[in-house]
Amino acid sequence: MDISVGKGLIAIGAGIAVMTGFGTGFGEGNVAAHAVEAIGKNPEAAGLIRSNMILGIALTETCAIYGLLVAILLIFVFGA
Repeated sequence: MDISVGKGLIAIGAGIAVMTGFGTGFGEGNVAAHAVEAIGKNPEAAGLIRSNMILGIALTETCAIYGLLVAILLIFVFGA
């Protein structure tokens, strides 16, 4: 039985990289909740708040995409 420590470490690294999705999901929910609260307090600024919220969520989502990309690279490029 051939057990490779390197492949196990690559799998652990890929798992840690994918966990960036948890942080971004929490952050995006937090941004949306505060935006809804701000719109409730100041309905006249709804357009500005909404556009800033969408920009913030889009920038936050790139972190999750990079984490997924790193995990895929670790598994398929370095794990082969």
